[in-house]
Amino acid sequence: MDSLVPRYKYSESWGRTKSYFVKLEAIRHYLMGTRVIVIDPQNEYRAITESLGGQFINLSSNSKDRINPLEITADVELEEDARSFLSTKIMDVFLIIQVMLGKDKKLSANEKRAILYAIQKMYERFGITDAGYQMNAEDELVINEEFIMVGNSSQKMPTLSDLDTSMREIKDSSEIAKELEPFVNGVMDLFNGETNVDLNNDFVVFGIRDLEQSMTDLAMFICLEFIWNKIKSGDKKRRLIIVDEAWIMLKNESSGRFLEKVAKTARKFNAGLSIVSQNVRDFMENGGESIISNTSMQILLKQNPNELHYLEAVLGITESEKGLLRTAERGEALMYVGQNKTLVKISANDFEHQLCISGAEE
Repeated sequence: MDSLVPRYKYSESWGRTKSYFVKLEAIRHYLMGTRVIVIDPQNEYRAITESLGGQFINLSSNSKDRINPLEITADVELEEDARSFLSTKIMDVFLIIQVMLGKDKKLSANEKRAILYAIQKMYERFGITDAGYQMNAEDELVINEEFIMVGNSSQKMPTLSDLDTSMREIKDSSEIAKELEPFVNGVMDLFNGETNVDLNNDFVVFGIRDLEQSMTDLAMFICLEFIWNKIKSGDKKRRLIIVDEAWIMLKNESSGRFLEKVAKTARKFNAGLSIVSQNVRDFMENGGESIISNTSMQILLKQNPNELHYLEAVLGITESEKGLLRTAERGEALMYVGQNKTLVKISANDFEHQLCISGAEE
């Protein structure tokens, strides 16, 4: 976890472990003036969002809420590697396409070039220019440093239908466009349309429980990319992004790579990132170790004894600490901050407790 540590007010009430703890963290950051944004695969935060007057964005085939993954926000800051925002956005859209295609789909160098060119031409048609890219000898993508020109913040943005048109015009991407048809005109066209939600509320939750299971990792990726672009608008407001069940994103290399990028650069934009997972095995076996190495704090609740060895190497857990994690009581956790480790007891006052159990059995 990478976030500010709140000063805890203690009482004896305590509910469910992981979900309860993360809700408590969200509440305390919110009460301290931090804007909280949650990606919620199980809709566990809906009741608490409504109680706090927040905004719950329900992403499903039956919902009216829409996010356009191709949208660009004007007046964004450059990232640390000095790439233009458009260049970065083109790469993000390329990664989104890879997630749509599935982790087993391997693109050739020509297909990669064609898709990137199609994305760039699509933005040019909407008056958004200019990004450069090339392929090196190892067929890896290299972005040239260019610049972005967006007419104004209300400028009409392309949608997946426009991307589909652009890809079908180019030989080496036309067949790929056919594979993306379900996301454009089919049963998975949820993200083909203009964005009609915003992040102006101080407590925003993206609920994706009602989506088809095959779309969960894509939805989490698109939500995080949407949030990240808004954060880079440069308003410098303090935010906490919570990605629950983050192991889902790591199942796909492209979405996992994006999550790692956010973990590395969140501080630059005055944002904290809490990455939450109860599936230690899947998290560690799919690249979680590199993400942990880019966080300043790790908090471990009671662990499955059979999964402790996944954490041993990356966190240097000792035998005594393993014993604590096997037998930890509800509300107890091991907190790792840099080289410092401590056992903590985390509990809530009555007000916080009622919020944390809202929408669930106590």
